[in-house]
Amino acid sequence: MNRHILIKGYLFAVISCLLWSTNFVVARAIRDIVGPFTITSIRTALAVAILLPFVRAHGGLGDLRARWRLWLACAVTGVVGTSGFTYWALHFTLAVNAALINGTGPLFTIVLGRAILREPVGPAVLAGFTLSFVGVIWIISGGNPAVLLGLHVNIGDAMLIFVMTLWALYSVLGRKIMAQTPTTMFTGNTLLTALPFVLLMGSVEVASQGPPVLGWPLVGASLYLTLANTVVGFLLWNEAVRLIGPTRVAITYNTVPLFGAILALLFLGEPLAWHHVVGGALIIVGSTAGILATGEQRGEAVEPRAAGVPRN
Repeated sequence: MNRHILIKGYLFAVISCLLWSTNFVVARAIRDIVGPFTITSIRTALAVAILLPFVRAHGGLGDLRARWRLWLACAVTGVVGTSGFTYWALHFTLAVNAALINGTGPLFTIVLGRAILREPVGPAVLAGFTLSFVGVIWIISGGNPAVLLGLHVNIGDAMLIFVMTLWALYSVLGRKIMAQTPTTMFTGNTLLTALPFVLLMGSVEVASQGPPVLGWPLVGASLYLTLANTVVGFLLWNEAVRLIGPTRVAITYNTVPLFGAILALLFLGEPLAWHHVVGGALIIVGSTAGILATGEQRGEAVEPRAAGVPRN
């Protein structure tokens, strides 16, 4: 492969991961001015407005009506559940915890793909999943697994593990659609299907807890989360996949926990303790090993959604 293309592809992928890692930091920073489902509804509405013309250009609305059950399942797990509960979890836990636990996404998806789609999973993948899960346990227990015996687990960390399960389910279900659907249309249709639900949940949240604090911080955060995480990151990632292949790109997703932890330290002043370092290392090593093993099994056919990569 041409060296220039290889460098360009990796650069695009790493920039995407950097943008996605800021999601945890921004959401944690604005937790006191806007509720989790309110910001989810704002972000979703803006993203739909941007992507809807592309969806219509590909005949996406017709496909949406024809396969509404599958689109609904993807919308509930991938947007309503994943985005909403991630932002909710950040009201209770640190951004650094969220970023590191997010690194388990690829392997959760691979294992769930085995359970639902009967895809082959070799011993190296299972070993990688186990290693990553040990890393999660190390993080949420603060480096003392005995804490878990007393069920003293941060509710935010527990929610994030639930989010990873939802994201894996979304990735597996979405694979049935994405085999025949352009990725832009898939993202647009998923967001469009989720929009009524997140608007409803956001409205209930506002009615029960009061409106968000209006001002430039909210406007800036909403625009940034939409453009950086949904549009720019999405386009750069897919271009990277086109240039250098999905397996190489999927490995770069493991920079998300690293970027997230560093950004949380720099911008939020969150502590980076030894249990974060050890747990994060276990997650990254285990996830990388699992993705590489999957790539060898499929002969470079690991798709980005199979690795649990954010699409909205």
